[in-house]
Amino acid sequence: MIAAHQMRRESFVTRFVESTKNLETPERYFYWSAVAMIAAVIRKQVFLNRGGAYKLFPNIYVVLVSKHSGLRKGVPVSMAGRIIGGVNNTRLVEGRNSIQSIISEFSRQITLPNGKVLSDAQGILVSGELDNLFVKDPAALTVLTELYNTHEHNGRWKNTLKGSGVEELKNPCISLLGASNEVLFDDFIQKKDVEGGFIARTFIVHESRKKLSNPLTDEDPDLIPDEVFVKELLAISQLKGEFQFSSRAKKLYRTWYKELDVDIENDVYSDKTGFMNRLGDSVLKVAMLLNLAHERDLVIHQENLEESIEHCESCLSGARIIARQATEGKNEVSAISRQLVEILMKEKDCALPRNKVLMRMYPAATAASLNEALELLEQAGCVKTTREDGVIWHRLLEPAFQLFSAAKKHYL
Repeated sequence: MIAAHQMRRESFVTRFVESTKNLETPERYFYWSAVAMIAAVIRKQVFLNRGGAYKLFPNIYVVLVSKHSGLRKGVPVSMAGRIIGGVNNTRLVEGRNSIQSIISEFSRQITLPNGKVLSDAQGILVSGELDNLFVKDPAALTVLTELYNTHEHNGRWKNTLKGSGVEELKNPCISLLGASNEVLFDDFIQKKDVEGGFIARTFIVHESRKKLSNPLTDEDPDLIPDEVFVKELLAISQLKGEFQFSSRAKKLYRTWYKELDVDIENDVYSDKTGFMNRLGDSVLKVAMLLNLAHERDLVIHQENLEESIEHCESCLSGARIIARQATEGKNEVSAISRQLVEILMKEKDCALPRNKVLMRMYPAATAASLNEALELLEQAGCVKTTREDGVIWHRLLEPAFQLFSAAKKHYL
C-alpha cells in the first residue's frame, strides 16, 4: 500500500511559483508570498504541540526586501492580497494605517461580504510598501513583536491607552506580508527592532536583481487566474486539528536541532538578530504550512521539513543585511568614519586640511561628530592628524589605504 504522504498532490506553493515563472519578480518573492497566503487563511485552526509546553500556530511574518527599487516586489504582494480577499474567511488589512488603527480593526467584530461574522483577531497585514502600512510610530514593530507569539496570549491581548481606552484582541493570530527596499526599510527599522526580536521573528527575503527580463507586451500563457488559487486556498482553509510528526521527520528534526544549537553556541552564524535562536519554531511553522500546501494530512513529513529548513535558513542573509544597516549604518560615528575614509582616499597623498574636510562632509558631520570619528580612526591606526604651518591636516595612513582599497565593497 502506498503511504498517504507518498501520493503527493501538486503543491499550492509550487503551482503559484510555476504560474509566475515568466514574470520579472524574483522567484523567492512568489514562494514566500504563497506560504504567507496559507498562513493567512488557516489562521489558528491548526497547531503543533511543542512537548506539552505550548501550542505552536503557523502564523508568520514575511518581508520582501530589494537592494534597490524596481524588482517588482509589489506584484506578488498584490496578487496575495487579491487571492486572500477572494477566499473571504479572514481579516485582511491593507493600505496606509497606524498601529493603533490596526489594533482597533482587529478588536472589532466584523461581517465579511459572504455574511460570515469574525470576532477573533485573526488575519494578515498586507502591504506593497511596509513603510506605508505603519505610519511612523516607534511602537509599531514592538507591538507586532509581542503579538507574533500567538501561544503566549491565553486567548486575549489587551491594549490600554489613555485616548482609546481598553481594546481587547480575542484569540489573536496575525501574519504579515510586506515589501520594501533597502533604503526605505533602513529608514523604517530601528536598532531596537533588530535586537529586540522583530527581525528574529521575520523572514527577510532579500534579493538584488530581477529574475529575468520581460517587457510584458504579450499575455502570459502560464499565468493561472486568481480564481484557481482562491478555490484551492478555500479547501485548505477548511482544515482543522493538531499536527503530528512522521517518524522520519521527528528523527531529522532532532538531529538538525542539536546541530543548530552547537553552531549557535560556537557563533557559526554571527547572528546578532536572534533569528537563528528562533529558527527551531520558525522551521516548524513553515513545515506545517508546506504540508497544507502538499499532503494536507496534518503530518509533518521529512519532505516538508527538508524544504522548510532550506528556505528558512536562506533568510538569514537578509536578516544580516538589515541588521548591519540598522546597527552600523545608523551609528553616526561609524557612518561619519566611513565617509571620512572615502573622502581621504580620493585625495592626493590621502590628506586634506580640516576646514575642507568639514566643508565636504557638511551637513552630515559637525566639528564634534568629526572629532569622535577621528578618535575612532586614530585609535585603529587608520588616520593621523597633524598641524602644519598653523593648519590642521587629516591624513589616511598607507596601511589603512591598502586595506580599504582591497576590501572597499565591505567597508564603504
